[in-house]
Amino acid sequence: MTPADILTQATAAGLTLWPEGADTMHVKGPADVRARWVPLLKAHKPEILRLLSTAPDWELAIRRWLAAIGEDDPEPVLERCRRDPEARAYFLSHARRWLRYQRVSEWLSRNGDLRLAVVVEDAGDKFIATVGVRGKGIVDLAIDRHRYDGIKLMELVERYGGAWPKMEAAA
Repeated sequence: MTPADILTQATAAGLTLWPEGADTMHVKGPADVRARWVPLLKAHKPEILRLLSTAPDWELAIRRWLAAIGEDDPEPVLERCRRDPEARAYFLSHARRWLRYQRVSEWLSRNGDLRLAVVVEDAGDKFIATVGVRGKGIVDLAIDRHRYDGIKLMELVERYGGAWPKMEAAA
């Protein structure tokens, strides 16, 4: 398995990795997933640190999404994204949507007393509110920037037994 494959599969398994300086790699995720992947990450640490330090954020997001949907060879998609900004925007929108859904799902699974969870992403001219309702499903709501009222949305979420997942900085 190449270092790029290790990085792709480890992030798809739920790990978040980010470099700090030239020789430190941080790994965050569920303990059982960390236990499985950390030995392999350590064995290829210099190469993985190089990938983490040089790959643009969009590439890491798309890699993680492609691995999650079972794409065995992400390179053709990534190469097209490097050449074509429209392709990059298209694939990145899918990767971001998947990540929002993952965050909402994880928040609901870790907090059994919540009925719903919401993640909001600034998408330029609009906000995307991803709402997960326990036992029902997850949906994206696109709200025009000039109509978005974060306080009102927060009040609705809290009124109906929901919460805002703590957002972590993207690695």
